[in-house]
Amino acid sequence: MARMVIVYCDKCGRRVPDDDVATGRAARTGENGWLCTACAAPPKPVTQQIRTGAPSSTAAMRRSGAVRLSQTDAPPVVPQKEPAKPFVLAVAAAACGIGLLLAGIFLLCRGQSPESRPALATHARESPPAEKPLEPPLKTAAAVADSPSGKSASSSTAAGQAAPAVTAPSMAERARQAEKEMQDFRNQRATRLLEEHRAWFKQNPSDAWTYQAKLRELVASYGSAPGAIEAKRLLDELGTLPPRPDRLETSAPEAKEFQLVYDLDISRIGANVVYDVDNRDKVKQPFDRIAYFLELQPAAGETQYVFVSMDAFTDDLGKIGVPTHASGARFQQNVANMNVCSNVQGLVTGTGLTGGNIEFWASNYGPRNSANVPNALNDKYDFGDEPTNPPDGYGSMQVHNHDAKQTVFALNHWRQGGGADLGIGNRPTDNPDWTFTGNAGSYRARRLRVLVHCK
Repeated sequence: MARMVIVYCDKCGRRVPDDDVATGRAARTGENGWLCTACAAPPKPVTQQIRTGAPSSTAAMRRSGAVRLSQTDAPPVVPQKEPAKPFVLAVAAAACGIGLLLAGIFLLCRGQSPESRPALATHARESPPAEKPLEPPLKTAAAVADSPSGKSASSSTAAGQAAPAVTAPSMAERARQAEKEMQDFRNQRATRLLEEHRAWFKQNPSDAWTYQAKLRELVASYGSAPGAIEAKRLLDELGTLPPRPDRLETSAPEAKEFQLVYDLDISRIGANVVYDVDNRDKVKQPFDRIAYFLELQPAAGETQYVFVSMDAFTDDLGKIGVPTHASGARFQQNVANMNVCSNVQGLVTGTGLTGGNIEFWASNYGPRNSANVPNALNDKYDFGDEPTNPPDGYGSMQVHNHDAKQTVFALNHWRQGGGADLGIGNRPTDNPDWTFTGNAGSYRARRLRVLVHCK
């Protein structure tokens, strides 16, 4: 009797019972192979159920030869092939179909020429061929600024496309641009000035001489600007004007009865006062009134003037002008019957004013109200100050209306020339009498005339 060992089915991996091996119901498939009675049975006509899952570890061990069976006398049985599985075949067929379709599309695309490809529905341009690179057109900064949107035209291209290079403007282009901007500014300035001059003349129709001077200055300053060209046309319309009447006669009717003693261009004033006109020797009659007429032309705006007259405070013609140390003039007193005519806004005008007082001296002075001038302050240089030593020092030539708390006009520190103190009415800030202002040089024209009324 043959020795029995444990065997397993080559097909299902199950253990083959010892009785099946002994009785021959288990089929032998080779020298050491076996099939159980179930696997060795003939196939049924119906479709077998698909078996899933991996064989057991025991079957694996048997296939690897770890378990060997003894030989028997049973005849070998040839195993039947397992029928094909429909699901696997369907998947394989689908994969083959997809592969054939992709291969056909690839071959079709490779067979087309670039010209036969359909155009893309986009406004982006294709890149140029590599063998013939094309340089994008250069755009200057001026061209970018002139585009409708104020940006480079490349900003409207599709996303991802490289923008054209923008070159910096050259020195010449920058110079031309700067010149254009300056010319535009000059044109606008000239037009604005012309409108201002026209508005001024509409309010002062009797002063064609000042209007003419304004137009001439505009033409001289702005040349070929449209506003200057129009100003030149207006000058031609004005034509030649008659000699301008003296402002003294037109602004102060009282002045017609006065006689000129001194005429001084303050722009030439200094330590030694030299008058442009000195008529002291021509005045032969005694006088009862003294008058001062001061004209100042600011850098901008119309000429300011004031005419102030009063009863004579001295009978010496040598002491009614600028009170230099050489003249010996020194007056700090009230004056009677003061008349004031002026075009300076805020300055009190009228005739027979009772609050007049003068401060004429060549010396230094302080703010203390030593003369007890009404309304004067001790901590401000105003219409009540105190003359001090040295006798030939800072200098003061001031006419006031202490009732109105105003300086009518002031000329101080004349030895400094353009650094002298000069003004009509109260100074807007600090000392009302213009002390320490040093502003004489800011006026384009400054003229003082001294007159007397003979008995």
